[in-house]
Amino acid sequence: MRPSLRSLRAFTLIELLLVVAIIALLISILLPALGSARKTARTAICSSNLHQYGLGLALYGQDARGSIAQFNWTINSRQSQWAELNNHAGAIYTAHANQANDIIRRHYDPSMVAFNDLMLNRNFSYLVMLDGGYIGDGKLPIQGIVCPEDQRALTWQRNAQTLIRYPNPAASAVLANAPLPPNTRSGGGRDQFARLTPFWSTYQMIPNGWSPETAPSGGALITQWTGTAPGDYDLYGVSNLVRFELRRLDLVSFPSQKVVMFDLFDRHFARRGLFHAERAARQPLLMFDGSVNPRRTGDGNVGGNALQPNNPAAFTTYTYTPDPIAGDPRPSNGQNSIQVQGHFRWTYKGIRGVDFAGRQ
Repeated sequence: MRPSLRSLRAFTLIELLLVVAIIALLISILLPALGSARKTARTAICSSNLHQYGLGLALYGQDARGSIAQFNWTINSRQSQWAELNNHAGAIYTAHANQANDIIRRHYDPSMVAFNDLMLNRNFSYLVMLDGGYIGDGKLPIQGIVCPEDQRALTWQRNAQTLIRYPNPAASAVLANAPLPPNTRSGGGRDQFARLTPFWSTYQMIPNGWSPETAPSGGALITQWTGTAPGDYDLYGVSNLVRFELRRLDLVSFPSQKVVMFDLFDRHFARRGLFHAERAARQPLLMFDGSVNPRRTGDGNVGGNALQPNNPAAFTTYTYTPDPIAGDPRPSNGQNSIQVQGHFRWTYKGIRGVDFAGRQ
């Protein structure tokens, strides 16, 4: 039996528009939920990265007589199989740079060019844990050292082979899309740092994890910078005479309340990103006890001042001026810069102090 003409009737224009409208409505409802789920997943990955850092620090400390994982070569160290990496030119930070270079050569590329004018304690100290098998699989670059929201660092990792042979046209093209960190864009330091970027970690250790709370005798280590030029927020001043200290985990008085690793930026909760020292910033933070929790900066103590270590009313104030080349987020005040307090980056009493859930 042939179907009737009534059974073959097509959709009317109104019916078709109604279906399209329903589909559009469903998409508008589901897309934000999917985007939120992806963002939640990236936050979880970031927290997992920090948790692995915490495990590595704990395991390293067990085998290193309680020391916090940091570069430990001195100006008298002669431990490298490469002769040029045993020449530290009388500067401790050059000895640390040579130690980092030695690790990179053994775990990635023996042709890595030596560098001598960079202080790497902030974002590269994980290399010491990699060298001992406390983090990663012994191969560089390590994916878990970069926040999944840190697109610049992910680009550096994807182009590792190109960047370690910088300068060349291909590497310059990569850096055009993923600029170098602040204050490394001119002079000889640019060439050296471009080669290092594939091994950059999003997460940095608090200064008192690798330096004393007060400037050591015989040299200046200024971990509190007050410059106002773009990028000065991530600088430290040193002299050739400076002495670093290997800090110990047993010096940490309140491990569950003291931050050890953090990100310079709130990448997960602020709509357009936010500098970590702004009170509204929120990010996963690794504590000395290995716990990782998202915390709002303003919920913690304002920090301390290394120049007045025994004065709880003295704290660090410095200027955040975003670097437009690097794509740094603008301050929340809508201006070109903002004054911020040190908070957990510079804690009163250093690693003996308290950042959250307690008075300083």
